Amino acid sequence: MKEFTLKRDSWHYKLVTFGDKESETKLKYEVDMCEYVWMVIRSFALWAFFAIVAVLLAFGVIHSLYDLVQYIFFGKEFIEKGTVIFLTFVVGFLVFASIIVFLAWRETLRSDPDYKPGFAILAYRKFKDKTCSRINFE
Repeated sequence: MKEFTLKRDSWHYKLVTFGDKESETKLKYEVDMCEYVWMVIRSFALWAFFAIVAVLLAFGVIHSLYDLVQYIFFGKEFIEKGTVIFLTFVVGFLVFASIIVFLAWRETLRSDPDYKPGFAILAYRKFKDKTCSRINFE
């Protein structure tokens, strides 16, 4: 199978390794094209998710501060729907993040040294070895 050589200063390599020591360590050893493409897609989706969360958070903070200024200085007597939506979003995000952190922590406790892959995993690995080219980074 033909091997590809990619540069370490490419945008996709920086995207995959930015802030992720596990991916950086994984890329030092042999990695194939299929796995690398999925790493790039995962990293892009993660950055897109964080960008959306940051925009919504910024909008919510600005809207809540505006609502607070209206309440304190101009005697507004009710809280707008936007503030309630923002607070609901923050609470939901914190619950979601807590669940993700808990599941990641629990997965580290489950590492089984006697794990033996089944037929489907072995067949997938054989298929992947035949079809996915290896990548070297320079």
